[in-house]
Amino acid sequence: MSVKPTILYVEDEDGVRQQLSKLLTRFSSELYVAEDGKVGLELFKKYSPNIVITDIKMPVMNGIDMVKAIKEISPEEHIIFTTAHSESEYFIDAIETHADGYILKPLSFQVFTNKLNQITKQINIEKELLAQQVLTNEITQMLNLLIVLDNDNNIIYSNKNFLKFFSLRNIEQFNSEYKSIVNVFVNYGDFFYPKDEKNWIDEIKNLDDDKRVVSMVNEEAEPQAFILSIKQMEETGHTIIIFTEITNITIKKNELEYKAYTDELTKIGNKLYFEDALKKEFKLASSNKKPLGLIMFDIDFFKQLNDKYGTKIGDSVLVELVQLVRSSISQNDIFARYFGNQFVQLLPNTSKEHTLVVVNRVKNLIDNHTFVDDIKITCSFGISNTIDSLDAETLVDEAQKALSLAKESGRNKICFIS
Repeated sequence: MSVKPTILYVEDEDGVRQQLSKLLTRFSSELYVAEDGKVGLELFKKYSPNIVITDIKMPVMNGIDMVKAIKEISPEEHIIFTTAHSESEYFIDAIETHADGYILKPLSFQVFTNKLNQITKQINIEKELLAQQVLTNEITQMLNLLIVLDNDNNIIYSNKNFLKFFSLRNIEQFNSEYKSIVNVFVNYGDFFYPKDEKNWIDEIKNLDDDKRVVSMVNEEAEPQAFILSIKQMEETGHTIIIFTEITNITIKKNELEYKAYTDELTKIGNKLYFEDALKKEFKLASSNKKPLGLIMFDIDFFKQLNDKYGTKIGDSVLVELVQLVRSSISQNDIFARYFGNQFVQLLPNTSKEHTLVVVNRVKNLIDNHTFVDDIKITCSFGISNTIDSLDAETLVDEAQKALSLAKESGRNKICFIS
């Protein structure tokens, strides 16, 4: 079922604002209107609308600065910029915010409504996915051990799995035999064990999530490890505790997955990690009709660098290059070592134009950086985009061809196959 989104509209021109507000009222379940970025930001903080539509050049706070502040609060926020040709100096900054659209003034209502319909559809898809995730999570939690404590930390409810773990008939039997849940925690190694039985919940809540691990012995006298999730209910004062089992098999599986997906030298994803991520991102981009950019690059004359300085220095350059590039990329981007001195950067929801902006930024960083032993390097870049690619394999092939073209035409260049 399609639900109308909530919309924040920011525009400093009175006539334009009044005219478009009438249209937006029909498209939104709730419309919030502001005359500048400062007021718009306050409205966003108060109402958290689904979509933000904003002019760029405005007094007090412009649209770019407002959107940057909004993205810090909600990185996935849907943004549409309305802009005039005279505001072209802001255009690169606008692109870097990863906005959903840029519509030129005077506005074409057809273009505008098409973009709104597209984003509304995406929002509804996201809500449906979230609802499915919530349902899946609820089902998963039913499989874990669960207890509810009263204000005095006495167990007043448990699920069947909790009773089965201790081979008990009911909670009364547990309370009679053990008195308190902390009395079944094993005091061993790095597992949590309370210093104060009465205040153990406050004690464990002060730990990082990955440190909230306890050990308990099951009915077969086997010690098992659990991560605790704790939720305190303000209205009743009750505390819900979910014990999620972490078996040795799971721990070993995580260790093996890390080793399988991580490049040993640079500690970023390897080719296998990239290929698996590419399949998922390409499928997501295709279903959501969103662009997907790919940057492939390698170090120019890297063999000569190794021959001159040795492989140890060469490895240090690779590690330093990775750290440099990672400091500049979006948290949504996927960065991996493809092989040797070749790297890939996957940019979800990124057009070819913005991919060029990103690759130029990375290239400038590398060009202006001095590496270990005062070494200067350059890189050659090839880019591709789903706009030109029918499948994930073609996306990679096009980037590789573009990279080869960059190297053949003199290196230290950026190329794409048009």
